[in-house]
Amino acid sequence: MFHIHPLTIEDILSEDSREKTERFEKYIYICIKTIDTDQIKIHPNDQTKHNKIFILLFQQNYLITIHKKPITQFKNVIRRLNPVKNVLQVTSDWFMYAIFDDIVNEYIPNIKGMEFEVEEIDDMILYLKRTNQTEMLRRIGSARNSVNQLIRLLKPKIEIINIIVKRHAQKFQEHTLLYLRDTQDHLISMIQNLEQNSETLNRSHNNYLAQISIELAEMSNRMNLQVKILTQVTALALPFAIIGGLWGMNVVVPFEIVNGSMATWDQLIPFSILVLLSIILSIGFWFMGKFKNFF
Repeated sequence: MFHIHPLTIEDILSEDSREKTERFEKYIYICIKTIDTDQIKIHPNDQTKHNKIFILLFQQNYLITIHKKPITQFKNVIRRLNPVKNVLQVTSDWFMYAIFDDIVNEYIPNIKGMEFEVEEIDDMILYLKRTNQTEMLRRIGSARNSVNQLIRLLKPKIEIINIIVKRHAQKFQEHTLLYLRDTQDHLISMIQNLEQNSETLNRSHNNYLAQISIELAEMSNRMNLQVKILTQVTALALPFAIIGGLWGMNVVVPFEIVNGSMATWDQLIPFSILVLLSIILSIGFWFMGKFKNFF
């Protein structure tokens, strides 16, 4: 009935059709992605929350829209029509613009919510506790995915408007082209804000990694200090172990009973020499460690 081109039918039936606009003999074909308005936040991995609207703008001042899910754009367009119809000549190209503009406006709450999330992450990143570090890393990753997904969804729409304004301008009224340029300005502003948010998230991620590196360095320093103390104690005890191992302390020791009586001082001379030698070696090791910056 409408003489729709087979390539257009193939695109409409295809699940992976990209956002684009093409001109055919009897109509202009536009494919636009939108999102569910009841979703507060973009979920990049959930494609069921993305809708596609196919618009066929015919020269006979009517248009056809095709979509698989119910959409709210038409109610909003009718609501906008009442104050406009007495001022402008409302034609099918104006309806196309109104649908396009309403789709773009759906992204505003998501972008504002994302800006709030990015600002909160940027403020909290330097005051993290260890228990919150894993959660913050998850939030940064989720926010970056959401920002990138929003940019991917918005950029093709700028290209669509560029093609309409440059190649199909004669098919549109002047006031409709003016409105489309205004929508294009909104898209550019949104993308610039999202790119700024992306840079902020990159900076926050770098700050997060720097903070983790500082904490790891502090922990390493504490461990090195403890190992240093243990090394000092071990170095001081090493001479006693060496001498005790070599001679086995096979000498008379204090309070030992020798020939039925307590050991005398002259019998303790070997023991005293060994103890004194151990002390001298410990002191020597200490000064040698200080000289070599071991301690």
